[in-house]
Amino acid sequence: MNEKELKFLQAHFRSHYQKHLPVPPDLASREFGFGWQKKIDYRHQSFASHKEFQDFMLTEVPLYVSYSLAYYQFPDKRPVSAKGFQGADLVFDLDQTNAEHDHSAFFCRGCLECLHREALGLKDMLSKDLGFESTLVFSGQKGFHLHVRSEKVRDLGKEARKQIADYVSAEGLDMRKLLPVAGESIELKFREGIRNVPKGPQAQSRGCTKRAYEAMRKAIESEDEKALKAYGLGRKNISYIKQNKQRALENLEKGNWGAFCDSENLDRVFANVVKTVRFVQTDKAVTFDLSRIIRLPDSLHGSTGFTAKTLKEGEKFKVEDAMAFKGEEIIEVIPREDVDFTLNGEWRLRKAKFEGLPMPIALFAIAQEKALLP
Repeated sequence: MNEKELKFLQAHFRSHYQKHLPVPPDLASREFGFGWQKKIDYRHQSFASHKEFQDFMLTEVPLYVSYSLAYYQFPDKRPVSAKGFQGADLVFDLDQTNAEHDHSAFFCRGCLECLHREALGLKDMLSKDLGFESTLVFSGQKGFHLHVRSEKVRDLGKEARKQIADYVSAEGLDMRKLLPVAGESIELKFREGIRNVPKGPQAQSRGCTKRAYEAMRKAIESEDEKALKAYGLGRKNISYIKQNKQRALENLEKGNWGAFCDSENLDRVFANVVKTVRFVQTDKAVTFDLSRIIRLPDSLHGSTGFTAKTLKEGEKFKVEDAMAFKGEEIIEVIPREDVDFTLNGEWRLRKAKFEGLPMPIALFAIAQEKALLP
């Protein structure tokens, strides 16, 4: 980034931090990293007090602020082994989605909407399956982070964190082991006589199995033919469910999936349902790397000017809510290339053609290095 554009961003970032300076818990035990041209130009920094951190931020005005997931006795020492490790938070990073949506290579609102849904699903999974309460944070650019700050996770080692990362993505997991009652059966009466019906997730199940039960219950209640087909149920099974919905729900509640699903097809149906309720794609290294530093929640992101906003419980996400800067002041810029995007309106920038943009939009285009100041 050129000096003129850097100074422009720093002036606005300083003004923001004078009123809204984010400070992590246990500040003095954290390692910090800062960036002006890159996301991390240098790290191994520490601060003994809020005042010391504030003075640095308002004087040096970094565009990117990262902090350690770990707590250290000596956070500024090198190498990492000399820092005196004292535990670490558990963090999950979601910045890629396989969900279908209209994709934009420059600034993709569709990606953010899909990732937000996936992050909420992961948050629910962590709570219900593992008993971990987490805080959801927008990364400030193209994804979300989930922070678990708890004594339950603080002393977990690298291998345990790898196992958790594998669990939330189902990496290498045997689906049958997640369905402990799938091998059991119950005798039910049918018109053709009594036969054994394999059992599956039921109302009293817990964790992933409970959510598999809830997913199937929702599909049956709403007679969602598309979902039922995706789960692997055949035409006859779906027809039976539509004609005998209440009976199917009663059997599902007891775990009697075989009452409405062909016995030989149950393994595939179980696996398909589980996939829809528990596969989450994360950057696993962020979860198990104990020396990782990550975006400081509620700091500004130097590539967008957005706040890495901490989202309240139940808060809906809209990227405009993360825009740190407001105002109607018009800033003239020179686009470096043709680019179209939607952000508090529709914008069409054309290469080398002077544009007068509202300050928040001009700042975004400059931070994205899509425009220069005259």
